[in-house]
Amino acid sequence: MSPAKDVFEICTFQDLVSALRVRPEWREELRPPILTDELMDLPRKFDAFVQGEFRPLQRDVTTLKQDVKTLKQDVETLKQDVEVLRRGMWRFSNRMSGF
Repeated sequence: MSPAKDVFEICTFQDLVSALRVRPEWREELRPPILTDELMDLPRKFDAFVQGEFRPLQRDVTTLKQDVKTLKQDVETLKQDVEVLRRGMWRFSNRMSGF
């Protein structure tokens, strides 16, 4: 019988870390006994959050930014129109005061 390909003597935490660096595929096998079910489920929950909450919010923010830009342009136009009306009313008022 041939000796095992990778044999590690694990006496310290650092020995375990070193072995995991040599055999990174062992990490996946170690996760379930070490991590809680809640921690194991975090990647799935995060993906669901991104799909269900974050991306729709991101789209809403983009839409709101576009709407605010349009509103700012509309307000600027209204300010200019009000100024034209104000000047017209001032001229009209001055002409009418002579009658």
